[in-house]
Amino acid sequence: MIQPIEATAAMNDASDARVQMILQRSLTASQVGARLGLPQGSAGDAVNARRTAYQLFGVWDKTRCEFVYPDFQFEPGVADATLHSLLKLLSSCYGYDPATEDAGGWRRAFWLYQRNRLLSARVCAYSRSPIADPEEASQYLRAFSNTARTPAEALAQDPENVLALVRKMAGYSINAETD
Repeated sequence: MIQPIEATAAMNDASDARVQMILQRSLTASQVGARLGLPQGSAGDAVNARRTAYQLFGVWDKTRCEFVYPDFQFEPGVADATLHSLLKLLSSCYGYDPATEDAGGWRRAFWLYQRNRLLSARVCAYSRSPIADPEEASQYLRAFSNTARTPAEALAQDPENVLALVRKMAGYSINAETD
């Protein structure tokens, strides 16, 4: 039987590993600025302004003493409006408000990188094209993986499913709109 102290150590190791994985997949403000075509001298301020306006997502890197920006949000297929909606919705969830509860972004980052079966390609395919006939549905859905994906992985291909998952977590109606 695992003792509580061993379980805590294992959770800390897993958490540390996830932090390192997120940091390795992140860009600095100057790298983001270059990607966005911002002038070098003001890139840091412009990127920070976009972060505080829910247009970019950043996490605090305590080693560098600066925010870094996970790369999922720069994938082809991630629309600016979708990212903005995601970040606004996520910040409205209890414990995820960057102004009061999650200033460093790590709670939101852990949620974005937590696997969820509701985001498997199979579930997302069915939600896009529900099929009433069970046999037909089974044939159609076999082509899609049932492996759980993270919201960060699913956002580019299945943004509506990611937003629906956040709305569900926040207690919104699935069809709720955000600014």
